[in-house]
Amino acid sequence: MHPSMHQRFFTATVAREAVIVIANRLRSRRVSVMPLKGVLLMHLVYSDSAERALSDVDLLVPEESFATAAEVLLASGYAAQVQRRSHERTFVPSPGGLPIDLHRRLFPRRRSRLDTAGVFERAARNSALFGTEVFVPDPRDLLAHLIGHTANDHTDERSTQKYARDLELLVQHGAPQEGEIARHLDLMGLGRAARFALPVLATGPTQRYVDSVLAQLRPDPLGELLARRALKVVRSHRPRSRRGTLPSYLLAPSLMDAGVALADAGLERTCARLLGRPQLLVGG
Repeated sequence: MHPSMHQRFFTATVAREAVIVIANRLRSRRVSVMPLKGVLLMHLVYSDSAERALSDVDLLVPEESFATAAEVLLASGYAAQVQRRSHERTFVPSPGGLPIDLHRRLFPRRRSRLDTAGVFERAARNSALFGTEVFVPDPRDLLAHLIGHTANDHTDERSTQKYARDLELLVQHGAPQEGEIARHLDLMGLGRAARFALPVLATGPTQRYVDSVLAQLRPDPLGELLARRALKVVRSHRPRSRRGTLPSYLLAPSLMDAGVALADAGLERTCARLLGRPQLLVGG
């Protein structure tokens, strides 16, 4: 069931307030914070914040501040869910509110070269979007994150449509030139992810931009083959099923990276199953 406009407006208001409160508390501990995904895009490129549906609030902090940020959320009344992936933790407010997905990396280890330190270094400080200081990603990183997220976390058709709309608005609001973003994607190890994600997200208004970016990526015949294979497998399985997500690992920067990422994912699932409780710093 789709949320109504009134529900989305209420959720957007709650999300904005959460960013403000958490950013202020983290700044008091000298922790920088960067809103990500929906909570950022609804202020950055959507003319009506109620248009962008939200289910949680994604925040990125420097890796060295991850433990401190988690402590701040726990002290603020949030409860930590069981840790399943080493690059993020989910915190649930009580009562009500939206879950907070706290990230120390944009992606699991070896899925890209888009490191947190570099993302913050290229970002801009901004006090206008939320009425308090946050970091806003460089446009190249904003688009790279959308592409990598689509490739790594295969979701249902509704989510894909939402991400396609994100891409459309990013392009309308002055996305980086095609050659520039292609070079950035290659540099950040997301060329193979782009070959999978961009055709999935392309719509009429973005097709020309997508085609131009893909044409200017560094030649990678194996990457093209893997992306086509991943797309075929994903479309034949349920979203987020084990077999449906497995091909996404082949979209890592190299096959060696794919092997390490897959081993990490197996270790994280085993730790979560055996420990059955929140783990602050599982994995590397």
